[in-house]
Amino acid sequence: MQPGLAGSKIGYTVGMNYTPRAKRKYSQNFFTDSDTLSVCVDMMKLQPNDHVLEIGPGTGVLTQLLIERVKHLTAIEIDRELLELLQIELSHDDRIELIGGNFMRWPLEPWCERAPLAKRKLVANIPYHLTSDILMKVINEKGLRQSGVHPALPYFSDIFMMVQNEVAQKLVAPPGSKDYGVFNITINLAAEAEVLAILPKEFFTPRPKVDSALIHLRPRLQPVVEIADQSLFWQLVTRIFQLRRKTLRNVLRSLDLAEEVWPNLEKNWDLQLRGETLSLTELAALAKMLSA
Repeated sequence: MQPGLAGSKIGYTVGMNYTPRAKRKYSQNFFTDSDTLSVCVDMMKLQPNDHVLEIGPGTGVLTQLLIERVKHLTAIEIDRELLELLQIELSHDDRIELIGGNFMRWPLEPWCERAPLAKRKLVANIPYHLTSDILMKVINEKGLRQSGVHPALPYFSDIFMMVQNEVAQKLVAPPGSKDYGVFNITINLAAEAEVLAILPKEFFTPRPKVDSALIHLRPRLQPVVEIADQSLFWQLVTRIFQLRRKTLRNVLRSLDLAEEVWPNLEKNWDLQLRGETLSLTELAALAKMLSA
């Protein structure tokens, strides 16, 4: 977490004169403090040659800060009313491309062809109910589960998102904790995760029931652990958390393993452990043994 912000909340002053009516169907919560938002953008350390994709520019407060710092900004907005307002305010600037549409239906590959990976960044204040879906899309979960981590996997070199603080804490949860699970493992296989700052609910309108957090994901170019068999690894991980609090022995029995596998497991593993206490390295090693 950013020095001076760890365990604390950034102070704020309201910085917007106008906020459109939020639409419940889009789960909109507008950030209402331009000063704090500027601090958040400074944390991102964006470069003048960067190409940034912004999901849900909303009222454009973050959008205007991004335009000042990068070479080109693509902003995709699902709300037609907000898109029209953004076009009035920003369409004169040739550094920005405004797109109307649903990000979840928008293909990333053509956009990625415009710039090398090192220059491709994502910035977003995303709807709470779509957090998991959006995160899985931007880390390329489909590619991760099929082929594992490799240099062609990432869409972005850096991902900055405002998410529920509860989700942010899941990203950095240690093995054995209540927040450690398939979601955590997926994100941490694909990227390094960091919580940059806690953003109190008072920063947003309408005010949500929970605080948010600014997270930073750095997608990996090389695997953090060796996974011999992607299908078997994900089968094992899924079953462990389906049977949370069961011993490793019971989890492995549910996989219907061949009898000749068990002596080696008994010799090398404490099968009385709970599966959810295993680290990424241990999960990969266990899956490797099973595949052998």
